[in-house]
Amino acid sequence: MDDKGREVLSYLDGHVAWEPRQPAAVSSDESLVTVARLVREFHDLTAGTPLAADQEVVCHNDLSPKNTVYQLGSGELRPAAFIDWDLAAPGARIHDIAHVCWPVGVLSLRAGPVRLNVPSC
Repeated sequence: MDDKGREVLSYLDGHVAWEPRQPAAVSSDESLVTVARLVREFHDLTAGTPLAADQEVVCHNDLSPKNTVYQLGSGELRPAAFIDWDLAAPGARIHDIAHVCWPVGVLSLRAGPVRLNVPSC
């Protein structure tokens, strides 16, 4: 918000995974780990703040590859930020975690069972 109470929007350059076919890096184990870290950082920043009100944290409430900006890092696309915050509200961490797992689970089911080599965050 600016000093007159108007919403201020900005642009973040990168790749947004809104189409069904995406580069492999978007759904890689490394990208999943990075998304988990971004979610954890955001939740930790909002925990106990007035924005979280009487809830655990502020939740994005619509986390998915379609609301993630990917930028080149180490030669591969990696999650850099989340966009589309219009549904953000106080809530429980697990709610956002479920939003992250849902699209990843759907992708995994289409490809068949897989074991992700994801270290704990």
